[in-house]
Amino acid sequence: MELVFYDEAAEILGTSEGVLRHAVSRGDLTPAGTKGNRQRLIKEQLMLFSGRNPRTGGKKRISYGALSQQEQALWDRYAQEVERTPATPALETLISQKVQEELARAELARLAQQEQEIARKKEGFRKAYPFLLVPA
Repeated sequence: MELVFYDEAAEILGTSEGVLRHAVSRGDLTPAGTKGNRQRLIKEQLMLFSGRNPRTGGKKRISYGALSQQEQALWDRYAQEVERTPATPALETLISQKVQEELARAELARLAQQEQEIARKKEGFRKAYPFLLVPA
């Protein structure tokens, strides 16, 4: 399965990106996640809409209903493949994860420093008050 950006898809079908976005909103094309904050579409699914309409001889409409039963079966298969493919996480999600990781590292470092301070205090008490030591 090959994924293409909207501008490439528009070139393949000889249409505008706006027409493709409208087709996606109607459910006639399946969005396939993003890459670099740009949405992509399934090239194989797009190719089903290329060529000529056998009934009218004109350019095929980007409409699920304009496809033959065999083409609709292929369209469905491509859409299901995208659903099974894990989506690219959004940039906000990645940033949030990195921030949480950094906060966790900072907290771990703070706790390690706190443990060292407690260990120093314990050692000071042992030296100052040796009678507090319990024999093993």
